[in-house]
Amino acid sequence: TPDHAKVLRRLVDRVVAVFDGDAAGFRAAASCFEVFLNSGIDVQAVILPKGADPSSLVEEGRVEELRSLLDTRVPIVDVFIQQRLGGVSTAVAAGKVAAEVAKVLSRVANPVEREFLLRRVG
Repeated sequence: TPDHAKVLRRLVDRVVAVFDGDAAGFRAAASCFEVFLNSGIDVQAVILPKGADPSSLVEEGRVEELRSLLDTRVPIVDVFIQQRLGGVSTAVAAGKVAAEVAKVLSRVANPVEREFLLRRVG
């Protein structure tokens, strides 16, 4: 929740969130972006391969694989944009989705951060 993000902000400047590699995990990663909006935290995401989760990788002794997957992290905004644009097959639909994404990004309070994020959409 945004309240959890405020608590985290007092403790850290950066978060790497790890999500299951299924459709629900991808949706959760995308919605995570809005939770951290205006938090002041640099949030990156790791989407695990289908069928994998962090605890199973550790329990199965696949710690090095997990470490390697952590190197694939991407800015959470990229997951948000990708999830919104996924399945869009026409220019008109892409334009509508881009407008929706821009509306969310317009809520970013810091003008430099907002402009940076808006450029990622275009």
